[in-house]
Amino acid sequence: MKKIPLGCLIGILFVAGPAQAARYGLFVGLSQYNTTYISSDNWLDYCDDDAGAMRTNFIAKGGGWAASNTTLLVNSDGTKAATRAALTNYAAKAVSGDVVVFFQSSHGGNDDLTQADVYLCSYNADYTEDELAADLSKFKAGVKVIVIVDACHSGGLFFETLGLKGKKAPRPPVRDWNLAERVADRMKAIRAARLAADPKGAAKLIAPEEVGWMTACAYDLYSYEDDSIAHGWFTYRLLQGFDYGDTTGDGWATFQELFDFAYARIPYDDQVPQDSNAAILATVAGTAGSAPPGDAWDYTDNVVEGATSIGPAVRDFQTTAVHTFRKDLDESDFLAIPVMKNRCYTFRSTNSTCDVDAYLYTYSPSDDQRLIRRAYDIAYPDNLEFEMVYKAAASGTVYLRVRPFFGTGSTGSYAVAYANVGDADSIASLSNGLPVFIASLEAGTDEMYRLPIPAGQTDLAIRLSGGTGDADLYVSRGYLPIYNQDYLSVESGNAEAIDVVGPPAGEWFIQVYGYETSYDLTLQATYSPGAATIGAASNAASQAAFAIDLTNNARVSIYSATNFLPTGHWNWAVRSNAAKVVNGQVFLELNPAAAGQIISVGRPLDF
Repeated sequence: MKKIPLGCLIGILFVAGPAQAARYGLFVGLSQYNTTYISSDNWLDYCDDDAGAMRTNFIAKGGGWAASNTTLLVNSDGTKAATRAALTNYAAKAVSGDVVVFFQSSHGGNDDLTQADVYLCSYNADYTEDELAADLSKFKAGVKVIVIVDACHSGGLFFETLGLKGKKAPRPPVRDWNLAERVADRMKAIRAARLAADPKGAAKLIAPEEVGWMTACAYDLYSYEDDSIAHGWFTYRLLQGFDYGDTTGDGWATFQELFDFAYARIPYDDQVPQDSNAAILATVAGTAGSAPPGDAWDYTDNVVEGATSIGPAVRDFQTTAVHTFRKDLDESDFLAIPVMKNRCYTFRSTNSTCDVDAYLYTYSPSDDQRLIRRAYDIAYPDNLEFEMVYKAAASGTVYLRVRPFFGTGSTGSYAVAYANVGDADSIASLSNGLPVFIASLEAGTDEMYRLPIPAGQTDLAIRLSGGTGDADLYVSRGYLPIYNQDYLSVESGNAEAIDVVGPPAGEWFIQVYGYETSYDLTLQATYSPGAATIGAASNAASQAAFAIDLTNNARVSIYSATNFLPTGHWNWAVRSNAAKVVNGQVFLELNPAAAGQIISVGRPLDF
């Protein structure tokens, strides 16, 4: 399966109320560009197919769109001037209640590091957020507008255009190019200025709340097109929604129903569609059928909120019911399993009739879903089953996502065997301060490590060094740093360093990513508490104060030693794991019966 990040696909749909209202459509698809603007090695494959198919569906599905009221601009015809002229033309024609569809499939990006503009790419130039906002603001009040975006920032495609020199990060830091939000803000500013100058005239023009948006992914994620479907995935699912997206049983699909159908069926973790202005999206788009019953057609468990509960796991393996996939519809299933802290859980597929992979998540409304484990083929191509062992970092519920890959055939099935067994996590653990040797790392592959960090640490230092090639570091707390990360180091070569002050306690993950094929690497992660002070106290003392360099309320460990061993080290015993720092000091009640105690604040120290 060829997985290609799209630069940006954008579609804008205007929606009408009464059946007799006019409907207009502009469909723009840009796979190819003027080479002075975008070189041919950065062209796309299916954006023109996306635009053509969307136009055909709207005309054919009885929603009121006629060929004579639509415009198709693909490749060299899709210049910025032509796009803006078509929108301006429909703005002049459309009246309250009318619907205008503007669909664009293309690259897009950020103007500069300050994100002064985000833009769609026309055939020959940037079509900026300000220009799009100005064009949308020409429509009259009561014209319902829906913007559908099947696009991404293309993984840093335009970084060189921005004048950045040297190596580009394979996964650049998050950049805010939320087109829908920013265009809406520009429209509000335009409307406010017009109201101040001409209140009566401005009231006749469209408000940002009359524009509904549907985008293929969030501003910091990706959108993909694929040879196997000859479309972008979001557009492909919208097109299928016209056949299977009627969830109310009335024979029609609204834009919201099309979006909901597509949302549940995108096969990639780093492509999560977004929508806004539900009242506008409730407009009818055209006729649609409903999905027939059956596991392969059921998409409620394609998202974490609809996960099927299979727990709790016990020591003997249990097996789920058989689940069925259809290549053209069902892309994944979520299973919910309760877990207990520090226990190991094993998951494996069994009797699968297609290649299945697994991804384990945590979920909360505040953090959404966080990928914490992944498992692929046991031994490709001989054994396409997966096996994963997870040592729970906390008690709660985890969500196992099972996803198929079809080499041949159009259907497949699987079951999951699961148990509360195992003694080693699928991800190797790092020990504090102990180096790990990585003999080789191919370009585009990674090695993942987990590092449990206790409370009270003030410094975390992660170092990659040695060898040849070019490898990078990605680090996050509580989730795998695959699509996003909390920290990264992407210098040329293998000398990478990440330092964190006051790392929160928890399970940290370190990914060593092969930007180029690399050999003979050394990875070391070291965390340490605050400065320890060692002092001697007599048995007459009842209290001692130790000055340390920590912030208020930090938690530290207190150790004491009373006897000297022949090896030259003190025999330390834990006195407290919950001592708190107050104004740079730790106060400790001493045991008067133990003469000459040696007290260590922070960790045992040998001398």
